Amino acid sequence: EALRARSRLARAVREEAGDRRRDGEAGGTRQEDRLGVLTTAEQVWMPEPDHSGDNPVYDKPVVVLTDRGSYSAASFFALCSKRYDNVTVVGDTTGGGLGLPAGGYLPNGWRYRFSITRTIDYQGVNWENGVPPDEVVLLDRSLLPIDNVIERACDIILDK
Repeated sequence: EALRARSRLARAVREEAGDRRRDGEAGGTRQEDRLGVLTTAEQVWMPEPDHSGDNPVYDKPVVVLTDRGSYSAASFFALCSKRYDNVTVVGDTTGGGLGLPAGGYLPNGWRYRFSITRTIDYQGVNWENGVPPDEVVLLDRSLLPIDNVIERACDIILDK
């Protein structure tokens, strides 16, 4: 069911992009199950910015903050964000887990979850173990109450 939902999302993104594609910017993921069987790759195209006024484009600097607690959809978002020129990912490598989850309950009531697929980008890179940031900035607790990660994000936004 989750794979069908992701396929519907990819199809909607393609339809929205129409023919406004950037050469060489084809993206996409494919899922590989635990037996190593690859599913069909879903191509996702980044739309060419439309500056016509009908669809305003935000082209100012954007910073996405990540750390090892960013996983699943947050890791997928960080990976996709890195494709845009105005986005900088700052922090630590994400926790990964971009694949489709499965799980259940043990007889003692404990819940378990694990990824049953791997997310592989169009270049063949497996991102299941995490997405590294463009700029590594780890929280320095000795500076608290100042958050050096957010301070660096503000510097990036104000300097661009």
